Amino acid sequence: ANATDQMAAVFNGSLAYAPWVDNHDGWALRYLDCAKVAADKLKMLVYRDPRVTARFSIPYTMWSFEFFGTEDEVGDVAALYAMLEHAGISEDPDLCRNNDDA
Repeated sequence: ANATDQMAAVFNGSLAYAPWVDNHDGWALRYLDCAKVAADKLKMLVYRDPRVTARFSIPYTMWSFEFFGTEDEVGDVAALYAMLEHAGISEDPDLCRNNDDA
């Protein structure tokens, strides 16, 4: 399956996470304008560990952007929560990495 199909599967609940290769450092969440993301209803995959990690796919590519950080690093926490309201959220997309029994 391609990245677009995988992201759709996470949103419809048939996949717990998108098995994308993590080949980047990501950006600090404080650089993301959460209010604009919420206003545009940009699709993203989010998980918390307890930091917030948000991944956005770049359509028709195998690339994604990732932003991560904690709530206290975000300038507008209300905008962060508004952004999270429409996200595809996974309990733990790194289950195989975080669980010795997986």
